Amino acid sequence: MTGLPRPGRLLKLSTDEVDAERFLAILRAVALFPHQRSGQSRVAREALWFFWTAPRLPRPRILGKYPVAFPWSALAREQVRESRIRRPGGMGLVMEHLEPQTLLVTDLLSRLPGLDAVDLTEELHDRLTFAVISRADDTRLRDAGFNSRMPGTSAGPWARYLASGIDLGDFRPIDAD
Repeated sequence: MTGLPRPGRLLKLSTDEVDAERFLAILRAVALFPHQRSGQSRVAREALWFFWTAPRLPRPRILGKYPVAFPWSALAREQVRESRIRRPGGMGLVMEHLEPQTLLVTDLLSRLPGLDAVDLTEELHDRLTFAVISRADDTRLRDAGFNSRMPGTSAGPWARYLASGIDLGDFRPIDAD
């Protein structure tokens, strides 16, 4: 599809393959608990965030977490304009994975014996795409049933947004305001 915003992407680091091998070790460890699916997913998602995603977020960022170069929804940009002062709970922003992390982690765990660090590095850079949205946008995704699942379409990384009726025409980096 054309005319859609470019998804936010992580930086590539010189440590990518080493970090991917370490993340594979974590996946192998959580796989030892096959009857604890929820725990497997939680531990793997936390490790993915802290050891892979967070170090690769481009700068500059708002509140140290939200890259200004990622696509931001109109409501998220408005949240920042209205509240330059940090309040309890943040500014009502969500770093949204365009593909739910739960689906990514479940898929990786199901293919664990065949994964290596080189392939995992490429896959993480391909599949981990982001937007910054407001809590209201996030609620809209959830209410449409796409909080942790993808619609049965081939609409690319923005499929959940399109299926939820979220207007993508106003998604752009915050520094473009």
